[in-house]
Amino acid sequence: MVKKRARKIKRAKQVKRSSYRRKTSVDISKSISTKRKINVVISNLIIFAILTLILIGLDYLTNHEGLSRLLAIFSIVTGFIAFAFFLVLLIFLALRLMRK
Repeated sequence: MVKKRARKIKRAKQVKRSSYRRKTSVDISKSISTKRKINVVISNLIIFAILTLILIGLDYLTNHEGLSRLLAIFSIVTGFIAFAFFLVLLIFLALRLMRK
């Protein structure tokens, strides 16, 4: 009779991960990028706020019911986007104050 050999199950070796993390001080590049991000958020906020006001004005000027509803929906959407940019701006300013 032929004896069957039992196969040994090899376990995968666990990869050792070092818990070493580089500690870096606040670089100038981080503050510059934060300023750039804030400027981008401010410009987008201004653009969407102006676009919202233009769409609201056009909504009141039109007499066509379908076009009026479409402009109202677009003004609501752009208003929400402007509000979201405002919240992002507040978060960036709060993070900037907490860092100091």
